[in-house]
Amino acid sequence: RSFLRALDKDDDGQIERAELTDAIRGVGGDDFDTEREIRDAVRATTKKIDGADRGDGISEDELVDHLTNPSNALLVPHNVERWVRHGLSFPRYADAFRDNAVTALDFPALIADDAKALREDLGISSALHRGQFVRALKRQILGLGAVPSEPRDLKTSAVNASAVAIRWRPPARLGTPPTHLYVVKVQAGNDPNWHTDGIVAADETHYVFSSAKIAAAHRFEVIAWGAHGASEKRVVSKPAFVRPAAHHESSAKRREVASEGSGAGAKAGRLGDDDVLEAAGGAYASIASTFLVIGLASRFLLSGAAFVGGPGTMRAAAWRGMCFVLNIKGRR
Repeated sequence: RSFLRALDKDDDGQIERAELTDAIRGVGGDDFDTEREIRDAVRATTKKIDGADRGDGISEDELVDHLTNPSNALLVPHNVERWVRHGLSFPRYADAFRDNAVTALDFPALIADDAKALREDLGISSALHRGQFVRALKRQILGLGAVPSEPRDLKTSAVNASAVAIRWRPPARLGTPPTHLYVVKVQAGNDPNWHTDGIVAADETHYVFSSAKIAAAHRFEVIAWGAHGASEKRVVSKPAFVRPAAHHESSAKRREVASEGSGAGAKAGRLGDDDVLEAAGGAYASIASTFLVIGLASRFLLSGAAFVGGPGTMRAAAWRGMCFVLNIKGRR
């Protein structure tokens, strides 16, 4: 109510067109730095807040109705915390807004008395930052802006077993002020909760997810954020199965080690077979040479020995020679 009284210069209980023009001019910024932009903003705010009563002034009750409209997402403290974190890009102050359960109903009080509550209750000591907050809060109170529409054509594709590429197109309506970042959220398996996994600048429309905690189907949501708020309609991807990176790497390592082990085993097996064959070859060679000596000696005894001398003498000599050879082979 103090905010309305500050705008109501003639104290007639109405924010009239001239008073609203001065208020919007005081907000400043790139969106309201020309007379045409200011006139357009006055027209849009009056249309949004002014009720069905006669006249084009905004009453105190109409301003309260605007702030308490059920469609106002900033009536929920959690949404205010996210707006400060992502919409205004002030994560350092987001927890203070959450801890104090700030909602849109508190916005007029935050800018009263030269933003005393911002400084003392929410710990915003920087005069520059307080000025930025005051402008943003005034825009919310007066409805000076629009949230972006949802990102379009959200798609996923597998990079490998532990990574998924996410792509989308910018919103059809970028909002006022325009979209400046995207928040990528993920939901895994049967976990009903969604978790923020990454933040992407507005000039990029892709993201790679590689931080899976469990091997499960994952779904992804991309939210467009402007200074006035987040895209309202949810856009969720189809499920994509993703494994934890550590699990994927350890499995690959196990396969590599197993492959190396089997290769070494096969090599060792081949070396063992060669050793056996070498030993067997030596034994076969020894046996063959022995039979060769026996064969030659037998041939000599049975046939060719008769022309050298008497049968008995030569056969006896040959027999002793054969036994001598066999005895030498046996000693080896």
